[in-house]
Amino acid sequence: MWSELRKDIEAACNELHISKTNFRPLPHTTDWHQLEERIYSAFCKIEGNGRPCWLWDSYRSEWMGLWLKDYPDNILNQLVPTTETVWFMTYDGDSFLFYEGKIEAIQQILLECSPDEYYLINKKYEWLLGVNHHDSLTGTGEFIISQLKAFAQRSPELLTATYPV
Repeated sequence: MWSELRKDIEAACNELHISKTNFRPLPHTTDWHQLEERIYSAFCKIEGNGRPCWLWDSYRSEWMGLWLKDYPDNILNQLVPTTETVWFMTYDGDSFLFYEGKIEAIQQILLECSPDEYYLINKKYEWLLGVNHHDSLTGTGEFIISQLKAFAQRSPELLTATYPV
């Protein structure tokens, strides 16, 4: 049975006529558990058998956060390369849902659906960018941190705070 969030994402894709080349769920043949574990291993501090649903609260390496005056969804295409296909991972309350797509299609979907937490992940596990239920934008990995710093320098009028300060 599909979760409400999965149904909303599917409906948004249909209504917006988003092609499968620009956004799609990962195939059913995907080893979801292995993918999730690889993401945890690359980006999170793990203690014991538990796994965080809030990855931003468990980053293992240097990270940066931005708090914006407006929704962070609006600036994602200024941070993530528009030609890159990334993983889109969102929590539906029970488990993570995994998709892949281009950032502009993901932004269109986010205008129609508002997941509480979601992450954009580079397929080489080089960086992760997340938006949490506080509407803060956090990222880890050299590339995305440099993108966040550049955005903060370019557009300080759009920010309410940064971390680290």
